[in-house]
Amino acid sequence: MRIESKEGKPLHAVTLFLTEPEAHELRDSLDSMLGTRAEEPLRHEHVSSGDYQTEVTVAWDLPTA
Repeated sequence: MRIESKEGKPLHAVTLFLTEPEAHELRDSLDSMLGTRAEEPLRHEHVSSGDYQTEVTVAWDLPTA
């Protein structure tokens, strides 16, 4: 797992406070990514708050060379 700030700097911990609809959206995004892993290894998903003021991006952590 890698957690980065917008500037690409590592963060060591994050706390997410989710509403139930946001939790469902996050789960659905992860399920979708898992279902297409082989076909879309670079896929990522954006999960926005209900008011679109905050966003979480989830992506595969690819091995580095």
